[in-house]
Amino acid sequence: MIDPVTVNNQLAAIVSDGSSFTVAPGQITLYPGDTVTFNNLTRDPAVIIFPDERIFGTNMLSIEPDNKASALVPADFNMFGSYPYAIYFPNQRVFAHASMPIIIIYPRKD
Repeated sequence: MIDPVTVNNQLAAIVSDGSSFTVAPGQITLYPGDTVTFNNLTRDPAVIIFPDERIFGTNMLSIEPDNKASALVPADFNMFGSYPYAIYFPNQRVFAHASMPIIIIYPRKD
C-alpha cells in the first residue's frame, strides 16, 4: 500500500508597478507531485519560460492578463535542484527584470 503524500499548491503573483514587472515570491519550493499556480495580475499577457521542459512537461506557459495558469511537477520527477526561470511580456518586449525568480525542487520525504 502506498502512503498518501501531502501535495502542495504554491501560488506566485506576477505584478507591475507601471514601469517594471516582477513575480512574488521570488523563490518557490516544490516537491514531486506539487503544483504551482501563476496569477498574472498585470494588464499584459505574460509568457513564463522554464529552463527544462521535463520540470512541468512544457518549457512555456502563456497567461492572459488577470488570469491564472498552473503547472504540475510529475510525481516521478527526480532531477532535484534549482531552476531559474523567466517571465516575458511580448506586448512590452521586456522581461520581468525586477526579479530573478527560481524554482527549487526537493525530493519528497513523506
